[in-house]
Amino acid sequence: MPRSAFGWLTAACLLLVSACSGLGLPPELDQAARTVFARFHSGDSDAILRDGAPLLIENDAASTIRQINSLLPMEEPEEVNFVGYSWSKTASEPASQHRLTYEIRWAKEAALMNVSFEQYGETPYQLNGFTFRIASREELAANEFNLSGKTLGHYAMMAAVFVSPLLMITAFVMALTTPGLPRRWLWCLLSVVTLCLFRLDWANGAFQFVLLHAGLVSFGFSRGGSLFSSWVLTAGIPVGAIYVMFRVWRHRRDEVDAGKPADPA
Repeated sequence: MPRSAFGWLTAACLLLVSACSGLGLPPELDQAARTVFARFHSGDSDAILRDGAPLLIENDAASTIRQINSLLPMEEPEEVNFVGYSWSKTASEPASQHRLTYEIRWAKEAALMNVSFEQYGETPYQLNGFTFRIASREELAANEFNLSGKTLGHYAMMAAVFVSPLLMITAFVMALTTPGLPRRWLWCLLSVVTLCLFRLDWANGAFQFVLLHAGLVSFGFSRGGSLFSSWVLTAGIPVGAIYVMFRVWRHRRDEVDAGKPADPA
């Protein structure tokens, strides 16, 4: 690569990294969200409404704030953990919208707090929406991965999550090691292609089938960063691996047939 081209590529990478680093949670917004929770916990609805958007007063949020306060444990939480953040700004809206999620943990209970803020230019962030989910640690234990009380569908999905990568690995190795296979790397790539997608929520058994889906190496277990999140199993149909195995088998068969001596007349 020419030195000038390498220089431009390096500069582009640095710009990309610096741009991505600006997508993190602003410290002042994190502090604003934690202050909002402290006020919910103490029941200071006046402070929440004073610093919040006018929309809260119009929707009579004071009664909702008092109700949430009555449901929260009285003692100080053991942890207040940041879970997620997203923001948006459109040309038709003068304010930017910021959405944050926090998980608050006590010894026997936990809460999931979703708050949204709006900001006009460089003005302070204003709270304009909130939701709380509160549950006991015993209730949240259902989101852990365990085999108790699971159905045949759960076990079938678990088997698919393990069988799918095994077929991909087998097809990949067969394509890689078969002598004389034309377009070898194309077959290797095809071996990890999946079509359709199955998803299963391990806790409640909710099942989803996505027909119009194509991907690479589509399988696995995943869970959000919260006690309120359950494990989700994902698996695609390894159509590519199945076809590659058939193609390699046919190639090997043809090679064997080509090496056989002709039958005597």
